[in-house]
Amino acid sequence: MIRISSLLPVLLACPLVSQAADPVPFEMPSRGICAHRGLSNTAPENTLAAFREAILVGVQMIEFDVAQTKDGALVLMHDATVDRTTSGSGRVADLTLEEIQKLDAGRWKNRRYAGQRVPTLEQALEMMPENIWLNVHIKGGTETARKTADTLAATSRVHQAFLACDAAGAEAARKAVPGILICNMQDQANTVAYVEQSVKAGAQFLQLLGDGGISQEVAKKLSDSRVNVNYCCSEDAGKVAALFAAGVQFPLTDNAVEMLKVSDKLGIARLTPVYRDRSETTESVQQVVKDGETQIVPAFEDQKQWIHHDLWVETEFDTDGDGRLDRMHVSVARPRQTDTQGLKVPVVYNSSPYFSGTAG
Repeated sequence: MIRISSLLPVLLACPLVSQAADPVPFEMPSRGICAHRGLSNTAPENTLAAFREAILVGVQMIEFDVAQTKDGALVLMHDATVDRTTSGSGRVADLTLEEIQKLDAGRWKNRRYAGQRVPTLEQALEMMPENIWLNVHIKGGTETARKTADTLAATSRVHQAFLACDAAGAEAARKAVPGILICNMQDQANTVAYVEQSVKAGAQFLQLLGDGGISQEVAKKLSDSRVNVNYCCSEDAGKVAALFAAGVQFPLTDNAVEMLKVSDKLGIARLTPVYRDRSETTESVQQVVKDGETQIVPAFEDQKQWIHHDLWVETEFDTDGDGRLDRMHVSVARPRQTDTQGLKVPVVYNSSPYFSGTAG
């Protein structure tokens, strides 16, 4: 595991540097599987649904793409246009946030994801555990990099998020937030020169790419470096195993479910998510489950502390026709305070407007 506690870079097998002001009281994964745009082989890429499913299967890192709208908002979108992954058309840079968030970002993948929206960066960060790596790929210039760094700092995510960007983006981000973690994407290649450049640039991560393997020369250079290594991308279990053996720490994949089986065999623990404590009232969530029935209850006048859980509930639907019942995501909250019998009631829940996977 990587413990976030030091301001000095360390060797690959040791804790990764965090340049946040205060030490973080938990460990970050030292290696594992990175879900490329979330669990994107089955869920719509760069959506909250794809991220939630990736978290639930236990990935150690999530990659997503950040672009800027016409009115300066930061949204998650890989392509320069919204055409491929939404119900709309047009360049992200030519559309306002309001226009983009009216689009359906899920139905194109599967009708069970109908109603998913293009999330803002803030919305994505809000749902993330504190102990998962966030591979934030900048799709834009220096202004996008700077604003993204500012957002990560404002939301206290600098201990776990790094910007995947070119040299100009890294410079802009570091001016805005000194100590922001960087994945060097300048002149990206599977070469010794790229590794050396990443070390010289002070990057904490680099990202190899392509369908080819890693030469012994590059593997040796990686083992001698102080830079953490990602690889984009692979859907082949044998190759992912070889990448781990060559010194790659976080292979990116669209099929995290299968690639996690590889990391399981290597003894890499799946992530147990750590979330921030959140204080809520039932004013925002009025549906209550009690004695197996859904009821509406009055809001508490005073604020309560709630413990949150993510659950999957088997439904009676088989929307993808695979012969197995779909599962629906449910977010459950229960108060820390117990009643006289020691029961934590009521239980407040919100059900997502999407289905995912099977109960199989």
